[in-house]
Amino acid sequence: MGEVSVAAIKEKKWAILTNPNFMLLFIGGVVSRIGNGIHYIGLVWYIMEQNGSGAAVGTILMIATLPGVVLGPFAGVLVDRFDRKKIIVWMDIIRGAVVLGMAGMIITHTMTYGYLILGTVLLGVCGSLFNPAVSASIPNLVKDNHLTKANSLEHMSMNVTGMIGPAIGGILVGIWGVAGVFLINGISFLLSALSEMFIKFPTTLEKIKESKTKINFWVETKEGLSFIYNQKALYHLLFVCLFANFLYAGASVVGLPLIVRDALGGSAKDLGVFEAAWPIGAAVGGLILSLLPEIKKVFKIFVGSISIQTFFWMIVGVMSLPMVVSSVGIITAKVTMIGLLIICGIFNAFINVPMMVIFQRMIPDDKRGRIFALTGTISQGLVPIAIGLSGLIAELVIPGYLYILSGVGVFIIMLNFVRKKEVRTM
Repeated sequence: MGEVSVAAIKEKKWAILTNPNFMLLFIGGVVSRIGNGIHYIGLVWYIMEQNGSGAAVGTILMIATLPGVVLGPFAGVLVDRFDRKKIIVWMDIIRGAVVLGMAGMIITHTMTYGYLILGTVLLGVCGSLFNPAVSASIPNLVKDNHLTKANSLEHMSMNVTGMIGPAIGGILVGIWGVAGVFLINGISFLLSALSEMFIKFPTTLEKIKESKTKINFWVETKEGLSFIYNQKALYHLLFVCLFANFLYAGASVVGLPLIVRDALGGSAKDLGVFEAAWPIGAAVGGLILSLLPEIKKVFKIFVGSISIQTFFWMIVGVMSLPMVVSSVGIITAKVTMIGLLIICGIFNAFINVPMMVIFQRMIPDDKRGRIFALTGTISQGLVPIAIGLSGLIAELVIPGYLYILSGVGVFIIMLNFVRKKEVRTM
């Protein structure tokens, strides 16, 4: 047998980068996610400028997450029944139009709280269709032995753009204002849609979709729920995700902007840096995973990573307390907290990427869209409540306590999780 050259090994190892369909999906996602990160900073800062309260921030961001929770199961059925490419492209086009409209209203001073809520809801509805369509499409576009690398790259992309978007957003809010930020986001969605128009899905997949004529949302959603319930490892993982996301969401979405503004006296630029810290870590974690061999058993990695992540998460809350900030100084507190959030992001990658690969392999293609939508709905089901509740709590207590209390709650959930025998063989 002849020797295999180093170049051939590298080519095989990174063959996914020569897959044009995956790369078009990947590039489209990169562009739109950068715009999303910029938009998020603009939205949060606009609300705080107009109202200034944690309750207002919590209310709008709660509304932003509601469509994904309410519509998730129905969106999943549509993703399984219709052309995923068309769903992906049209959702980006609609989101681009909505955000450009919001930018126009801010420029012409016609933006109202009602219009802001309407635009936020429309973006949430589009996202509830777009996200499961992308997750369900990856196994259709790449080979099975490339799934870990595809998901690692996707995870890394989500977090690199999550790092770049808020950082750019914080700078641009100071230069061009919120309207300029919304304008950039709207254009990014349209550029993303342009890239996605050239994706080619397998023709056999489209023939399967064309053969399905009648849709029964309840029956097909029930099939998806039954599948999740019978896969006990998946069932217990989703239970952990549901309550961990509930506990984390309020602190990260509502608590962090208030900590940056009030405890640290920061600006929109500072908020952008803080929002970018977690994605930086997650991008590093995704890069590490893309270089490692295929992970066979995820139980120990999952439990260990979420435990370490939660420990450092609680320290972030401690560092933001007024007595600690005054003791160590604002600069030291800022640098330490940013470093801790980066570490949390690294371990978050070691939680999410292996889980995504397992889900994609476990779920058959004709059920994948609805299962991913259902898992998203279940894992995010309590997030709107958490965000709204945290906005109210932040009016009564120091936001840093949200981090500490959420960390304690996650540790309690994990103690129950490790006792389940079904998950130990993952």
